Amino acid sequence: SFLLCVRILMNEDAIDLDDWRFLIAGGGLPDEQLDNAGEGWLSDRSWTELQSLNLLSKFKGIANTFKEHVEGFRAYFDSSEPHRAALPGPWQEQLTHFQKLLILKCVRPDKFTNAMQDFIAANLGEQFIEPQSTDLSLVYKDSSPTTPLIFVLSVGTDPAADLYAFAEEMKFSSVLSTTEERERERE
Repeated sequence: SFLLCVRILMNEDAIDLDDWRFLIAGGGLPDEQLDNAGEGWLSDRSWTELQSLNLLSKFKGIANTFKEHVEGFRAYFDSSEPHRAALPGPWQEQLTHFQKLLILKCVRPDKFTNAMQDFIAANLGEQFIEPQSTDLSLVYKDSSPTTPLIFVLSVGTDPAADLYAFAEEMKFSSVLSTTEERERERE
């Protein structure tokens, strides 16, 4: 969903290609390394990433602003929901929603998945982040011996319960059990 959302926004010129590249690959090393303004709570890696972000046109001065608003950035860093917190200094008003993701990626990469979900919901709608349930009886009608059903699963999903319930409904549960037994025998 995130890639779909980004592609749509790129086609509308709402996301800069350089910003996208930074998100995917990170930035280059800054010419001049500044001392970590968040020493003690911000990792050196995060500080280097933030300085790399400074190389993008919309983020010029971010390293200096970070120093000027270090307490605000510390509060942002310490927040349990930094992806929903306001950025200190001028960054809250100057940046697009996508560009704010880049700062979050630098400062709190552990919250990036949460931020992506909020980004998708804001741009495409909640239905794009909610797990979709499939009515197997409707999908089954579209299948045939030459057009099988293929499940593409994400981590943590398990259609087994739905499949067993559907097999029972269609009076296929004995066939499903026999197939499982054959698979176990092969192992």
